[in-house]
Amino acid sequence: MPVLGLDRLEVMLPQDRAGAAWGPGAKVYAPGSEASTLNQHLAQKGTRGAIGPIVWNGPDIERVRQRAVELGHDFQYELTTADRHQLCLRPEKLYGYMAAFTQFIG
Repeated sequence: MPVLGLDRLEVMLPQDRAGAAWGPGAKVYAPGSEASTLNQHLAQKGTRGAIGPIVWNGPDIERVRQRAVELGHDFQYELTTADRHQLCLRPEKLYGYMAAFTQFIG
């Protein structure tokens, strides 16, 4: 599973604490709504927040998907936008951390 490099490290905080801005390579965010699957992860980590996902860039998201399935991983979420495809692995098999892999389009 080729990886081009680290994109960023994300730090998830509760909605009322996620207003901080960090420099390149780090992002502070909160789950987008009560329905977000990320709320479960944040609830497990407590109000101090959670590290992750750790976002890696890769040239072929389908190869990443295939290898992750071969290794027995499940997906926390999958995101497709106009400029990227992203897969995020569930944290249970990654020592509690989420790892995401992004393929940029274009």
